[in-house]
Amino acid sequence: MPVLSFGVAGVAFASVLAEIVQFGMMIYLIRPELNKVAVSLQSVLTGWIALLRMNGNLFIRSAVLQLCLSFMTIYATQFGSQTVAINSLIMQFSCLSLFHWMALPLR
Repeated sequence: MPVLSFGVAGVAFASVLAEIVQFGMMIYLIRPELNKVAVSLQSVLTGWIALLRMNGNLFIRSAVLQLCLSFMTIYATQFGSQTVAINSLIMQFSCLSLFHWMALPLR
């Protein structure tokens, strides 16, 4: 199979492609909501403070999860560059699937 012979360069290409697809999905999903929002610095700060009050535990858990993923990447560097590249690709697919699951309540 020729795809498996791409190595680290192929994984880097797949990672960039995943980022582009994620950006496109984000724009597609939030486009209807953009017209409804009047943005000012005060409203953004007020919104973030309210969000942190409401979801403080979720924020801490997400930060700890991100820390664990970072340590996993650091640990994967001991096994070579291809392992790190594959690890990165798996995290990209994870983020891609999260966009899908977060968008379900919007439909």
